[in-house]
Amino acid sequence: MAHIDFTDQNHTFDNRFIPLGKNFGTLSNFVKSKVREKTKAKFAPKTSASWATLGWANGTPFEPKGIIRFSEKGNKNSGGVTLEEVKNIYEFNPLATGKTFVNERYINFDDVDFEIEGNRIHINEFPELRLTLLLEPDEGAVVYYQLSDKENFGDKDADVEYILPNSTGNSHHTNRDRLNYFFRVIPPGKWKNDQNNPEFLQKMNGSEETSFIIKILTYKRNNLNAENLLVEGMNQLQIAAVKATKPKIAEKYDLLKFDLAT
Repeated sequence: MAHIDFTDQNHTFDNRFIPLGKNFGTLSNFVKSKVREKTKAKFAPKTSASWATLGWANGTPFEPKGIIRFSEKGNKNSGGVTLEEVKNIYEFNPLATGKTFVNERYINFDDVDFEIEGNRIHINEFPELRLTLLLEPDEGAVVYYQLSDKENFGDKDADVEYILPNSTGNSHHTNRDRLNYFFRVIPPGKWKNDQNNPEFLQKMNGSEETSFIIKILTYKRNNLNAENLLVEGMNQLQIAAVKATKPKIAEKYDLLKFDLAT
């Protein structure tokens, strides 16, 4: 596990974002130069010292208070609700073999102070973050909020909310070395939708119920365009459905068709 204390002035080389991976301040000058090169130049050689950058979506200086914790390299022995997500990847990806195919990483914001004030806030007023994953062209990723009970990071009953990447434009899925994800900060405390206006959240009495954790699962995949990846995934699910003998498992892989006429 790595962490950044935002009172430390040596945690980044650009105040608009922080590199995630090995603590930047502890790297040699040569490795620091490689991290800078990779974050600023598309298709520069990937370095094991950094797997992503994190900052505000609008590009302003990223200077919250507190301590942020994140994976240095990753984990290939997942548990809890993450294990279910890993199983899903194995089921739709024909390249998935062995026990270490999926690499799990996380970002834990529980000790970060985003200075959100007020007891009634519009959902669009919660700050938006940008996560840039540094990937190989043949790497895929699944990114999601893991809404675990606080301090229970292996919570099997945690809720999962997926975060979709921004479009990669004409490069589609076959010619890119990074993916950008934008997502809102989850404020500390208990919140509920305002009864008079659901676009506002009302703060309730009590302490935090869930952690603010982002999970990132990366894996190798065939370097196909979006349409062919979808076809490949559907074929894999159909194979899994045929192999399934238990009704609940077969139902999980059943493909549904939406008929507008009904």
